[in-house]
Amino acid sequence: MPQQTRSRLKRAALLEAALLEFSEKGYEATTSKSISARANVATGTFYQHFSHKMDILVALATHRYDTLYAQIIEFDVTELADIPTVSGLRDRLLNALRLIHAFYAEYPGLYHVMQHRRRGDAALEAAISKGEQVLMSRVKELVALFGVTDIDDVAFTIFAMIEGAIQKHVFSPNSVAKETVLHTLGGALSSYLMSVRPAQKTGGIYAYSM
Repeated sequence: MPQQTRSRLKRAALLEAALLEFSEKGYEATTSKSISARANVATGTFYQHFSHKMDILVALATHRYDTLYAQIIEFDVTELADIPTVSGLRDRLLNALRLIHAFYAEYPGLYHVMQHRRRGDAALEAAISKGEQVLMSRVKELVALFGVTDIDDVAFTIFAMIEGAIQKHVFSPNSVAKETVLHTLGGALSSYLMSVRPAQKTGGIYAYSM
């Protein structure tokens, strides 16, 4: 196997190991040694790829947000403004809401570590903020399609609703089913967007299709 390929595979193994270590043990209990042991590589190999454990945490944050964005970007928002019913729009939004829910629910421990450490490390803060800004840009694209004039304010509010509802469901004890939360959230967002969309003209009458 070529050396470059071996190096790439070892780096990937270290990232996967770090994801599990941070998720299960938290930041303080995770070390370069524990990450290396879990990845089945020598500790020296860790330092060939990363300077310290914060360095690999930044790499993980960047990778996680990049992966989520790559999934979200495939979601074509341009077609949403032409959907005639609230239920139809809700069903399309559900795909994106499920991706965001999975982002938090898959490794909740890692998310807690990233949020707890972000204020103390400029590189981690930059990586997370960039990811959040990219997701916000998608919300703004969606809002703009529905004729909203104060795009920034409305997009911020919608983004906060999505983050707040999903994070509350993932991180707080509750007995509410995931799909119930997402369907309710999707319905609320869809109803609002339909309410601000310019009425469609049909047979000389302007009306909304609910």
